[in-house]
Amino acid sequence: RVMEFLANDYEGNVYVEHEYYSEPSGDRPSGQTAGEFGESTAAFMLERGLGMNLQVVADVNMWSATGRDVGSTKTPAAIVQECWNTEFKKYDIPPPILIPVSKRASEEYRYRVACNEAVREYLRYEFNKDLQPEDEGFLTRKPKLYFLPRCRNLVEQLPSLRGDPADPMDIEDSHAAHSYDAFKMPFMQLFATPMPKREKTAAEKWDEQTKEPAPKPAPVATGDYRIDW
Repeated sequence: RVMEFLANDYEGNVYVEHEYYSEPSGDRPSGQTAGEFGESTAAFMLERGLGMNLQVVADVNMWSATGRDVGSTKTPAAIVQECWNTEFKKYDIPPPILIPVSKRASEEYRYRVACNEAVREYLRYEFNKDLQPEDEGFLTRKPKLYFLPRCRNLVEQLPSLRGDPADPMDIEDSHAAHSYDAFKMPFMQLFATPMPKREKTAAEKWDEQTKEPAPKPAPVATGDYRIDW
């Protein structure tokens, strides 16, 4: 039903840039079939210039046969991937790759708690309250998670999430948090991935090549023996 598209920068900030959301209808309360989802998401990504070699993280239940696609014994993941391969091949573009989220059933609770804590940490910000009155409100710690306004469902859903009364570390299971669920899987993928190193600019490379080498220290001798070895 939902796809959230995330990117990160060299400083570790994460940006939610695009959102695909399929509204359920009265006769289709569970949303689209895997085939319909594959075709519509392929069109969405191609229209916005997304998807080339993109890793799409999905829940492990997409690799279980559900029978929702009549006449097919393939898993939803296989059907969606075939749709993407077919549609992107028409434009000679490498298709997105569907991968399962890296969690085991025995670790599902710990995974959910880790997601919630990581999101809270990235949303946290602080003001310096000790400044002069004219400087009050200056951010001393900026959040590291940002949302584009077009990701409307996720932006609206985040403030409405309810904590579990029985467990303050978790979110209430009865709450339909489809956008949050779709967001947190790629978010954790970025959160757990080491940041790529920023490439040096031409000016920085030139400075390195033309910089005078540091002089070597003179050897220190005591009697007939050098002690710098």
